Amino acid sequence: MNKPCKCDSASGWCEQFKREMSKREKQICQGVNCPLSVTSVYQKGWLKERQESDLKDASGDSVVTITSGTGVKFTERTTAKSNQPKSILASITSDDIPCEYRGEKLRDHKCVPCRGSFVIPVFECKHPETNRKECSLALTVAGAAKCSSCQFGGEEAFEDFIESRKSVSFTKSDSKSLLESKNSDLEPQPFIGPVKRILLFYLWENCDIQRHKELLKKYATGYDRKIMCCAYNTEGNHPDVKSIFDDGWEHISVKNDPKLREVVGYRKMFPMVANEGENTIITCAHAKGAQQHTRESEVINWWTEAMYATVVGNPQEIEDALSKGYIVAGSFRRLGKHFGCKYRYHYSGTFYSLRASEFFKQGIPKIKDRYWGTESLPGDVIPLNKSYCIFGDNVDDMYKLENQPRDAFLEWEKSHLKKVEEASV
Repeated sequence: MNKPCKCDSASGWCEQFKREMSKREKQICQGVNCPLSVTSVYQKGWLKERQESDLKDASGDSVVTITSGTGVKFTERTTAKSNQPKSILASITSDDIPCEYRGEKLRDHKCVPCRGSFVIPVFECKHPETNRKECSLALTVAGAAKCSSCQFGGEEAFEDFIESRKSVSFTKSDSKSLLESKNSDLEPQPFIGPVKRILLFYLWENCDIQRHKELLKKYATGYDRKIMCCAYNTEGNHPDVKSIFDDGWEHISVKNDPKLREVVGYRKMFPMVANEGENTIITCAHAKGAQQHTRESEVINWWTEAMYATVVGNPQEIEDALSKGYIVAGSFRRLGKHFGCKYRYHYSGTFYSLRASEFFKQGIPKIKDRYWGTESLPGDVIPLNKSYCIFGDNVDDMYKLENQPRDAFLEWEKSHLKKVEEASV
């Protein structure tokens, strides 16, 4: 990288990156009125552009260097130029920087000094602590909240995120290749005794407690041990959760942390079950839809009940899958580099079951210090070929109605009910 930039400040040709640069682009390269993370991102984008250009040159594309009347050099190719923005940040999505307060995409903001080569998506912002109605995923856009500071706690963390980001986008075809290439040969690990089932459940007092009580009453039957961690707010009148749920629950409590949420609860509950034997299955779930804007959401409610049905209330399929050698089983498996998962998948919604002896073989895994830490955990610890999807494999963004496999779920329910009836005969 050209650090610091040795070009003069006037617009013109850059020998380092082999491109025409505006005055503002040169200022960014030199770190004028922008943080180091921004300079780094631009420089990486320009370097990638130059490397791709070199590859095209080597492939036989016709490249002509032209000198204008003012002495400025630029290149011209016989192949059509891409209309895609040149910046790495232009391809960042809401999944890369997740935030429950971000609404629908409103527009693409084009950087005027950069002649539109740098594009920033602008979204609706519903954050209760900001008066702004818009937010940008990366850099500051006039009038919009800055997600890189809000979600990641500042420029340093955002720079780390950019460093860890892969240079290629993850597409549906990549998902298909990932599934097809995974090694499906598993070593069976049958249970050698009665299976012990444990349910870990995280509940924030702001949720619709009565609704989740009914869902647990319907689906959470047959568990040998049930542990509930309730997160309480610092102020207000707190509900008596212990009296609301039956005596079969063990109760622990934590102070609600809006930045970590379930992570705080599971850091308390995992040590309580980490020494379980090879015949123990641990199911992880939570009271999804606790935020004010999600509590009454029909999209969230459907998704939540589907997870209860397919994971919490589906012990036999999970037991069969884990006996075949899988370590984790859950629903709505989403493939890709979301949350930076090592093995490029996660169970969207955070309902999954674990083979205790295998999952805790190396001790209690470290959970990321993000509110989605428990959601990313299986994909951080367990290889894809040892993860099993009960229902809804390779889904897209489940917060969107059009991505929810509702018809398929109705078919799953019929098939599941039939299996249950046959097993009871």
